[in-house]
Amino acid sequence: MFGPSRLCTTLAQTGIWLCLFALLVSCQSETKAPTGLDSLSLPVTYEFVAEQSAVLPGKNSTDPYDDRSHAKDGVDSSDSLGAFAVVATWGGNAYYTGGKYNDNDWPVEIGRIKGTAASVRAIRIEPAQHKATKFAATKHALFFRVDEAVESKLYELQDGALKLLATLKMSSEDAGQWRRVGDFHLAGMSAERILVVAPASISLGPFRSLSESVEGAKLSEGPLGNHFQLRVTTPQAPVDSLKVYKAGPGEHANRYGQNRRFWPVQREQGHGVIWQAPASGTSYVTWLSADLVDATSASLPLPDDMVLAGAVSDGAGVLFALMIEPSSKELTTRTVKIFRMGASAAGVELQAEQALDAAKKKLNITSFGSIESASNQVAMQYSEGKIGLFVARKMHKASDGLNHQGAISLVIDAETLTLMKNHGQSSGHSFESFLTVGPEGRFVGVDLGDNYPRGVHLHRFDEQGRKSRVVYTFKTKHGTKAQNPAGKTFPKYDGVQSDKALYQWSNDNSTYTELAGVVSTSKGLLVVFASEADQLDNGKATSLHNGPRNVASVCIRADFEAASKGKNSAWVTDDLVVSSSDYTMEGGYYSFGGKWLEQRNVGVNWLTAYDDKESNASRLKVVKSASEATWVVWERWSAKSYIETFAMSLNDDGSLKQAAHSLGKQLRLGRREDPVVTAAGVWFVRGDGAGLVLDLIKP
Repeated sequence: MFGPSRLCTTLAQTGIWLCLFALLVSCQSETKAPTGLDSLSLPVTYEFVAEQSAVLPGKNSTDPYDDRSHAKDGVDSSDSLGAFAVVATWGGNAYYTGGKYNDNDWPVEIGRIKGTAASVRAIRIEPAQHKATKFAATKHALFFRVDEAVESKLYELQDGALKLLATLKMSSEDAGQWRRVGDFHLAGMSAERILVVAPASISLGPFRSLSESVEGAKLSEGPLGNHFQLRVTTPQAPVDSLKVYKAGPGEHANRYGQNRRFWPVQREQGHGVIWQAPASGTSYVTWLSADLVDATSASLPLPDDMVLAGAVSDGAGVLFALMIEPSSKELTTRTVKIFRMGASAAGVELQAEQALDAAKKKLNITSFGSIESASNQVAMQYSEGKIGLFVARKMHKASDGLNHQGAISLVIDAETLTLMKNHGQSSGHSFESFLTVGPEGRFVGVDLGDNYPRGVHLHRFDEQGRKSRVVYTFKTKHGTKAQNPAGKTFPKYDGVQSDKALYQWSNDNSTYTELAGVVSTSKGLLVVFASEADQLDNGKATSLHNGPRNVASVCIRADFEAASKGKNSAWVTDDLVVSSSDYTMEGGYYSFGGKWLEQRNVGVNWLTAYDDKESNASRLKVVKSASEATWVVWERWSAKSYIETFAMSLNDDGSLKQAAHSLGKQLRLGRREDPVVTAAGVWFVRGDGAGLVLDLIKP
């Protein structure tokens, strides 16, 4: 029996312990495991471990799965090592394996990836020791021997990280057979590659499933925030942004750019992307959840025999799309239509459509492009019941008998879909464009003109009017013969240093420049681009690519319409520019008809310092983040090849705030796809030929 005092003491102690236990349970219940993007951690570093090596000649094996027959069809043991083989593919009219029209002798090592299962196979393959003495008509491929008919994934090991290249579908007939790995060729390899094949059931690389439709990875941490990459499953395959447009600064196609293929839209529940499947022509909207861990797609009630040229939303679930009839060899008036659709939980309904007259005296469109190949471009925005557009296109024949190219700026009523104003040509030729909405609700944009005018051309417009100014101009390649294509003869162009004699006329379609875009800041309108810094030295305008292309900015007064006029359209005046730098340059060029046109630049801030042609900024983006910080993101390229992706932040006048830093090699940018600003951060969208890829920078 307890006495009264001992009983009270015991009960009191018991109560204390019960309270402590309850508090502990409460604390444990409130500590939740991270979910969504916060559950992702930085990836581990993978390492290749070699186990066997050989030199595979590729002389005795040919692709047994194409529609050609050959005595050597199949994989010969002399061309294989372990589960991998080097196999000749069809060379146009034969399988070439003797060395004249093909490469031979690839050094390979097979092995494993340290710390992974034995079923994960890996190969390191080096460039061929023997290069084709003529040219490579036959381009060898890599084959893999299938042990079990299970779905597998192909990765590439780059800088310690595994990058998914493809999913390899296997059937029961594949067991024990050789199958081609990926769609790449071994001919012309310039550096070694480490390729990995693993069953899909094995989780390799940094990606983790976030939902049935989204998998994600945290790839890096940096000054602007954490980099997450999301892969979104879609009903059909979108275009592969990195395959449909591969031109570097030193290549002809880089001059013209490409149209956007992924168009950001918004509704009350979150953001989405409108895109078109090239195989069927079907257009879709893919909606992302607010936390970006889930996605749903819906087909759009749009024609599948027209090109999705542009799309935008009103921010509340009303979608708009501009469709243009695909181009053909016969340059006739194209069918052009604009559509309005309503998005709801049940899907997307067509609300209205309107044909736009593309005749010569109207929109003047005879050619735009196709889903996969559209060097003409559209920029499209919504503001206060109106839709603003830049539309670049090829036109009906002019008086000189030629089909010229140029862009027009338009304003369309979002309710009736009727054309409110065609402002006519913005620039001609017009090779890139960007459009946004200014603080006052008017459309603000830039396009890139090569002659009329020659420069980065800033515009502000609505249905009432348009004002425009060149804010940056560039050097000009001149004729190397006395006679121009029109048959007129001109004197020599003296006073310019050049290895060749130059004459007093030009017809230069090159701009040596790529656009990022324009953003509004407290200082004015900040225009960002990449160009060659010696841009008014005409003696250095000798080819498509004459020097390194560096990131640059120029900040223009908000009321640029009030600035004094220059000597001509390409003369930038002091009172137009509010940014300051020691970079002021004057020059000029002779037009096609021999007229001397003066040029001037002032206030340009050069933000990178690449010093040779193998370092160039390309695929630039400029964006204001949710915190009002101005970011610039770009890819660094050699003349023809991608190197790495970088980012920086700018002050409101365009001067450097946060120095350039690497984002690695996995954040890739479409040539003209626009960044998307959300509460979660800034994301960039592209297609990879299987689904959508979203790269998120989360502060």
